[in-house]
Amino acid sequence: MKLLRAALFGAALTLALPAAAGTIHREDGIHTEAWFQNQSFMDLKEEAGEAAKAGKGFVLVWEQPGCGSCQKLHEVNFQDPKLIDYIGRGFTVMSMNMYGEVEVTDFDGEKLAEKELAFKHKVQFTPTTIFFDAKGQELFRMPGYLSPFFYLAGFVYVAEKGYADPEFRGMFPRWSKTKGERVREIYGAGPS
Repeated sequence: MKLLRAALFGAALTLALPAAAGTIHREDGIHTEAWFQNQSFMDLKEEAGEAAKAGKGFVLVWEQPGCGSCQKLHEVNFQDPKLIDYIGRGFTVMSMNMYGEVEVTDFDGEKLAEKELAFKHKVQFTPTTIFFDAKGQELFRMPGYLSPFFYLAGFVYVAEKGYADPEFRGMFPRWSKTKGERVREIYGAGPS
């Protein structure tokens, strides 16, 4: 019985601990960061256009409440100063709830709940990171959790238009294998 009480106390204490430094939770339980585009009218065309005017790419990070991989993305990747610096300088990032009810205006003007938008954009699990151009054309997506090095590689791939390079035919693994040195220049050591 003492062991059970100690385990329950430890679990309660763990649940009471705040999220990693910088990580915030939206009212619906989704993680976000102070440097994300959190104050938004949820109009994707407008947000992507503003990002383009600022010389940045536009990214949606899809999550769901209770997603352990989403939590790891925030506790590990989004606490890494090299990633935060690179992503923050080159991209506007918004968090989305795969099962959310918040109304969003899609690039084509259609207004729908986040969960309907997730279905429309074929988001099947979380986290999913999707990169768009200013017109709403999907450029690249990273499904699932990737270590900081490979997650950064996805952002470099988009920033340097690896998806459009005929040499790689839109194949991220081929680009990453060939251009890995570029990511190492930014991040430092190789994959972790």
